[in-house]
Amino acid sequence: MEEQIDIILDPSINSEVKYWMMRTMGGDFYKEFVEDGFIAIGYNEITTEDLKALPESDNLSKDVLATKLKDRNENITNAGYPASQILKFYRDMKIGDFVVVPGRSSHYVSFGIITSDVYEAEDKYLHSADLCPFAKRRTVNWKKSTVKFKLNPSLQLMFNSRHIISGVDDYAQYIDSLLNDFYVKDDETHLVLRINTEGDINAGNFFAIYKIFEIVDNFCVEYGIPETTANLVMKIQLESPGNVRLSSKHLLILGLVGLSILSINGGGLKINAGNFNFDLSTDGLIGMYNEYLDREVDRDLKESIKSSLDSLDMSTPQNMEYAVKLLEELNNSREKY
Repeated sequence: MEEQIDIILDPSINSEVKYWMMRTMGGDFYKEFVEDGFIAIGYNEITTEDLKALPESDNLSKDVLATKLKDRNENITNAGYPASQILKFYRDMKIGDFVVVPGRSSHYVSFGIITSDVYEAEDKYLHSADLCPFAKRRTVNWKKSTVKFKLNPSLQLMFNSRHIISGVDDYAQYIDSLLNDFYVKDDETHLVLRINTEGDINAGNFFAIYKIFEIVDNFCVEYGIPETTANLVMKIQLESPGNVRLSSKHLLILGLVGLSILSINGGGLKINAGNFNFDLSTDGLIGMYNEYLDREVDRDLKESIKSSLDSLDMSTPQNMEYAVKLLEELNNSREKY
């Protein structure tokens, strides 16, 4: 399976969503989950009607489920564990939550967003030797599939859990950054720069990033914008390949950094980067910044910055449609600029 990603065009992430990892029976159902857009849990002895009839108390609900499981399947000895996992699937997981599913030996991994409540699959899908027999399901919009070794080393630790369903909220920042190059969460904006080189990385390789910070700061000074890249928090994953995540409560600064990379990597006014096509020769703040780049940043410096970006094999940020939209809205509210 080749690496695949579906760019999220409006990456404003609700801070209330939860993050889950769900096992796929040793990878047996991984491909079906991903290709058919769902996740599922076993123990068909428990139906959705049983779940709807549960008491409000989670503890009482677990007891009810455990009793039903033992009554309906004498081979189940430790009914408390599946009861708690079924309840987690039914009550704790919510529409909009993120879910991760690993394939066999966790080699392939997919990340998605839950898009439905629990439902029961039609009977015709449950009796084929080649298909998942689990009746209780939720639909999922899968956003990214990749291989484990490409993940942030910290993110790989979540696969140590062997539960059917595990809460992985502690890995939220890594999952968010994996799925989005540009996103907003908890009133903080994040720009993720993908470093793809497999060679050694040294401080000199980051020349481009710091020069872009300097350009953005000088632009803000010239136009009386009371913001600075000093407010940025930069987190670097030093392994190569790796990421540089820039975070700030000041959208304008991060947006300008992102546009700088787009412009320099894209080579001019008209940017074509993956699914993103944009003309920087517009009015307003974006056009003003482009004019500044053209006027104040000479060709040699641009080439030097581009060479530094190339040495890192840095991908042009995706999701920048959203950044451009926010910058335009910000400009409309800042008439003094």
